[in-house]
Amino acid sequence: MRAHRLGYIDSVRGLILVLMALDHASVFWNRGRVASEGLPVYERGTLAFVAERTDSLAQRATRFVTHVCAPGFIFLAGMMVAFSSARGDRDERSRRSLSAHLWARGAVFVVLEITFIRLIWGYNQLLWPAVGNGSGAPLGFGIISLFGLLFMAMALGRRAPMWPVLGCCVAIPAAYWAILPSLAIWTYEAPTRLLLDVAPALYLPVGAGTHGISTGLYPLVPWIPVMGAGLVYGRWLAGRHERGQAADAKKLLLVVGGCLVALFLLLHDGLGERFSKYPPSPGFLAVTVGALCLVLGLAQFLEEKGISLGLLQTYGKAPFFFYVAHLLLYSLVPSLSGKCGHFSLPTTYAAWLAGLAILYFPCRWYYDVRQSHKESLLKYL
Repeated sequence: MRAHRLGYIDSVRGLILVLMALDHASVFWNRGRVASEGLPVYERGTLAFVAERTDSLAQRATRFVTHVCAPGFIFLAGMMVAFSSARGDRDERSRRSLSAHLWARGAVFVVLEITFIRLIWGYNQLLWPAVGNGSGAPLGFGIISLFGLLFMAMALGRRAPMWPVLGCCVAIPAAYWAILPSLAIWTYEAPTRLLLDVAPALYLPVGAGTHGISTGLYPLVPWIPVMGAGLVYGRWLAGRHERGQAADAKKLLLVVGGCLVALFLLLHDGLGERFSKYPPSPGFLAVTVGALCLVLGLAQFLEEKGISLGLLQTYGKAPFFFYVAHLLLYSLVPSLSGKCGHFSLPTTYAAWLAGLAILYFPCRWYYDVRQSHKESLLKYL
């Protein structure tokens, strides 16, 4: 682990980026896109949750396979924090240095979200207002700011004992969903707008049209368990690497992944749990993290067999660059033509594949630049 990158992790991250590109290509191109699963909406004293839209099987499948993106990125980020801790926590000075880096990187991500990333979405909303979730709120909290806040949380809790962290990974979703209706109503009915202004960043997704100063679908609290689970698995995997037993890791991944998918089937079909991404329901987390574990196990198996996934690794080594570049690329034609969301699903898939081909060489170039300037500001991206 100290000597080289784990290629299969870059491969899985690359696969997640490819699926994310499909989802965002669908935002700009696809007239039948399905989205907004479970978003709480408060109107005239009543709290409701946006139901899953019934659409064609192809549209629903396109949306469903991309659900793994946010949990996958967050879980892998938790693993990376664990790997960095295994390498860097040699003494008190090193521990403080790593914690300071996590704080700084988290702050950079939050600032980038509410400035640069907001401008990218704002540019598209100016040309074609239907793009994104533009509510006119000056502050927008999305997936990038979520990463920033999670890095800050990991700076505080990355050295916590394993079993309490695992306990929190189970307890937080259960407690959160038990109090969510009351929490949402309390937030919307508070005498001051302050709670509603901080909720999108911290504990409650807030969609368009609330007339607050902020909006966002990825608050911190319901996603902490995913990064915590990644942190715990990363610690365990680092220990296996130290003892030369990393090959056994895929067995655990396959078992845990299978159990989580089975749990999703129980929650969603057997117990009738409402499936929600905004915020993530226990069933949503079970099926997405379970699928991620299965894919990680398969990717490790392929790497051990000498099967290269270099194409995906190229994307996976430049995640932030890919994120920014793909938003600009996929929005360009629909926004400039004034036809955002006016294309068929086959055309959307064609645009998605063309975009991946265009992004390959820039991603490879960016990774080389970043490796050549490891102590520059690029280390935070």
